[in-house]
Amino acid sequence: MLLAYVKIGLNHALLATDLPDSAALAHVPVAYFPTVLRERFGDAIQQHPLRREILTTAVVNDLVNDAGITFLQRLGEETAAPEVDIARAYLVARDAFDLEAFREDVAALDNKIDAQVQTRMRLQARRLAERATRWLLAKRRSPLDIDAEVDFFSEGVTEVLAMVPKMVRGADADAMAAERDGLVAAGVPHDLAERCAAMDLAFAALDIVEVSRTSGFSRSDVAEVYFLVADKLAISELLAAVNALPRDDRWKATARASVREELFAAHAALTADVLTSGEPSSTPGQHFAAWRAEAGETVDRAAKVFEEITAAETLDLAMASVALRAFRSLLSSPRG
Repeated sequence: MLLAYVKIGLNHALLATDLPDSAALAHVPVAYFPTVLRERFGDAIQQHPLRREILTTAVVNDLVNDAGITFLQRLGEETAAPEVDIARAYLVARDAFDLEAFREDVAALDNKIDAQVQTRMRLQARRLAERATRWLLAKRRSPLDIDAEVDFFSEGVTEVLAMVPKMVRGADADAMAAERDGLVAAGVPHDLAERCAAMDLAFAALDIVEVSRTSGFSRSDVAEVYFLVADKLAISELLAAVNALPRDDRWKATARASVREELFAAHAALTADVLTSGEPSSTPGQHFAAWRAEAGETVDRAAKVFEEITAAETLDLAMASVALRAFRSLLSSPRG
């Protein structure tokens, strides 16, 4: 019943906007019909009197079925974005990370692996889509150009995701390998297991592609510096502590999400700073060494704060704010 009400509400909201008229979604009504009709009457389908309604129904079903019934409410509360903007951002996130293909591959494992394993894999994809949607809502102006953003991100995200297993370091590498091996042991094909295991880190691809565009450095150089910074400054441990913050009411959940997104933004900004240190022809490792030498005691002070906070039995928002301020102190132009 809740699923139906959420879909009905979103359907009405989207039909009242220009989203059903988007050129990026022109294929959706065609895909709704059986293959024979698509092949014989593809052009006529685009003139169907209920084309907008068919398209909207398909978009709503995909979004709510895969993102969940609380997705729109939570992101609306966190970002104050209208439903149509959230839907646009979700569609970009889904296509940029090719999540439809991933879900089809997981569905193909029906009756071949434990259903709980499939559910865990689907939730990984859901979490990635939500994080990417939130990133797009924060980083892009409304209305989001679905075609342009998918074109920009798809190639870069695919390239970065292929690098992740090779470039990730330390605790992140260990966690990813353990997750992959567990999925393989459960009967998941190796490549699909590796893709699923990398999804917690895949979100970084958006920042890596964006930093590459603004800095002029290759995506591989940006990715290597990004994961090097994460390892050397124990960002993963700090992020894990932030993720463990309580979210038992709306405001705690919103505050937790805000701190987490600020941490990701600071990580991306620091990656850009590191790339400007040293000579332009330096390797990623040389860029980091040059930055580390320039930053000096600032890094030592921040590292001490991170160590104390991640060693604490519990983390609260005050401690998370202190950690974020320490992180910002590492930037050449600190925010806030």
